[in-house]
Amino acid sequence: MRLYKRNVEIIIGESDGSALSVKDLYIQFEIKKTLSSTPNEGTATIYNLSDFTETRIKESGTRIRIKAGYNGEYGLLFDGDVRKVERDKQPPQRQTVITLGGNYVHLTEAVSNISYQGAIQVSKVVLDTIDSFGLAYAGIDSLPSATLNDFSFTGRTADLFDEILTPLGVQWYEDSGFVLFSEVGTSTEEVALLNASSGLIGSPAVTDEGIKAVSLLNHNIRPGGRVKVESQLVTGIYKVTQLVYRGDNREGDFFTEFLGVESE
Repeated sequence: MRLYKRNVEIIIGESDGSALSVKDLYIQFEIKKTLSSTPNEGTATIYNLSDFTETRIKESGTRIRIKAGYNGEYGLLFDGDVRKVERDKQPPQRQTVITLGGNYVHLTEAVSNISYQGAIQVSKVVLDTIDSFGLAYAGIDSLPSATLNDFSFTGRTADLFDEILTPLGVQWYEDSGFVLFSEVGTSTEEVALLNASSGLIGSPAVTDEGIKAVSLLNHNIRPGGRVKVESQLVTGIYKVTQLVYRGDNREGDFFTEFLGVESE
């Protein structure tokens, strides 16, 4: 694997031909993700952004995507919304600081009002709710074949999922526009190999929460995914429970830091 020449691209707007791409300016970012119903969050700083482009992103709710990596290893890190835009006019360079939020509008703000008579499968309730909002999803096969009886609910979609899935040992979370589901401690995603040759930095630390590891920026490491770690002190397959992407397209940090627990 040839990890050289950093690439960072910020795409502003929808994928309908009107989106703007920013990649030739100085860009820094930090993106935090967890394997929980807590929305992803982060910041992106663009230096010397034009007034025209800054105006395009000032409206809260504007879609924003961040792609980053190296030549040959370049992929999507974040797909969500603009929460806030601030300008720092301090010389020598103007900074536009964008606060990022996960694409959670239908999960945290929209209200689900559902009612079923008799026995209904949990998976059916989840799919009906997702379909009603037109959300993308993955991992639905991990939902157990449990049933509910005479079930009704009115409230936030996020609260609905917590109520019916947590007792079944199922985690749900949002990542880059998808609602994903997985059983606690397992993952159906392919295993990403992480060793010294593929970007592992140092040796992971073992903590009560699992292992903490740092690698060169790697978009294949994501919440709920599995990583096969090969180092002198730690070897095994781990499910990623939380991570931070830190990027600078010039000379600063360009890392993925993650916490993982043992997985099948």
